[in-house]
Amino acid sequence: MRRLVVLGALWGTPLAAQQSSDFRWTFTDARDGFCVWYLAEPTLARELVPSDVVLAPAGDGAGLPGSVVRVIQDEPHFAAWIPGAICVGRYGQASADDRPPVMAKDGESITVLTHSLAATAPRGASGATHYLIELGTDRTSLARAAELAGARPTDRSVTVRQVPDTDDQEIEIAIGKTKIVWQGHPTGDGRVGWTRTMSFGYAGRRTTSWSVAVAVNPAEARSMVGALRVEGKDDLGKALRASPIRAVGPMERGGEATITFSRAATR
Repeated sequence: MRRLVVLGALWGTPLAAQQSSDFRWTFTDARDGFCVWYLAEPTLARELVPSDVVLAPAGDGAGLPGSVVRVIQDEPHFAAWIPGAICVGRYGQASADDRPPVMAKDGESITVLTHSLAATAPRGASGATHYLIELGTDRTSLARAAELAGARPTDRSVTVRQVPDTDDQEIEIAIGKTKIVWQGHPTGDGRVGWTRTMSFGYAGRRTTSWSVAVAVNPAEARSMVGALRVEGKDDLGKALRASPIRAVGPMERGGEATITFSRAATR
């Protein structure tokens, strides 16, 4: 039986050491942000990344959310599966390096999305713990700055709707032919003083390779209560539906987030 778990704590891995920073995205005024963690069956995981990426099995679950660790402890064969994470954030303001910030209009937001699988030194990024399958944003100015530097962001947006006659929101994430829909609301007291970090290897344009470090410092993080559904029959949809768990949360609001891109070994 597959498990949907909502999380009330932040998790992550240390940022990869950076030699020099080529460019940086900075986001402030988080409207909402969260991650969906899953375990990908190895054959399905292999279809999501290039053949030269060395995927990293979950093992004992070190660095993963507690709920995912418990699945592995209860059913040890899942230790061979590959941890994946889809993280989204919606912000009121964003900037690329020292360029003037971009402000979201009333009722709108600036979206950033990452989708990754656990890997060993992907794209030559020593210390990186995930291969960044996709980096997405709905803001043209951010994407253009990244493209000029050699990255290759995709156009991704997140749709948020208020569920009538409830306190719930419906958040819809579309990645290729897969649609991920969460319906629910934050709950409990807000946690402060937390940081979520992740480090990636990333394939840019014109054969460039990047080390990418994400640091999210929300003003508060709250548990999420609700339900998640997955639609779509492409490789990602199959991997998500086959996962024994889809761990969601916590909801991050306020504060600042940075995504730092540094050149890795050229492939």
